[in-house]
Amino acid sequence: MLQKFTTKELIIIALFSSLIFVICLLMVPIINSVLGFQTAGIGVVFFIQPALAILAAYIIKKKFVFPIILTLYAVLAIPTSLIGAGLGVLKVIPYLVGSLSAEPFVRKYTNKTAALAGGFFNLISFLILLPLFVLLGVPGTEKIISLALVAVVGMTIIGALGGLFGIWIFNRIKDKPFTKQLQN
Repeated sequence: MLQKFTTKELIIIALFSSLIFVICLLMVPIINSVLGFQTAGIGVVFFIQPALAILAAYIIKKKFVFPIILTLYAVLAIPTSLIGAGLGVLKVIPYLVGSLSAEPFVRKYTNKTAALAGGFFNLISFLILLPLFVLLGVPGTEKIISLALVAVVGMTIIGALGGLFGIWIFNRIKDKPFTKQLQN
C-alpha cells in the first residue's frame, strides 16, 4: 500500500535535500581548489549524502524517503558543477538508481544496514557516474580512472562511514523532544 507523506514530512525531506546541496555546494569548490582537480571533492559529497539521507529516513521511517532525498538533491545539482560539470539532467540517473537499490537496506533501520545502504548507494552511483564522466570528458576523470579500484573501494567505504554517521546522529537525537515532534 502506498504511504502518503504529511506536509511536515515533505518539509523535512526538502530541508534535508537542501542541506545536502548547500553543504556540498560550499565544501566541494574548496576541496577541489586545494587539491587541484575538479573531482577531488567527490569524497565529501559521497560521505554527506548517505549520512543525511539516512538520518532523514530514520526520522521519517516511511518507504522511499532515502531515494526521494537523494534524487531531489541531484535535481537541485543540475545547474551546478556538483556531481560533475556538464552532466546536466544525467546527474539524476545515478542517484535515482543507486538510492533505489539501497532502499531495502535503509528500511531495516539497523546500524549494519545503515552502513550497507550508504556503501551500496555509493558503489552503484559511482559505477554509473564514472562512465558518464568518461563519455562527457569531465575534467579530473583521468585521475579517478588511474585509481579506479581504489576509488570504487574508497567510495564504498566512505558511503558506509556516512551511513554509520547518519545512524550515530539519529541514535543521539532519537529521544529528544524535537525529534519526537518531527516523528509525530
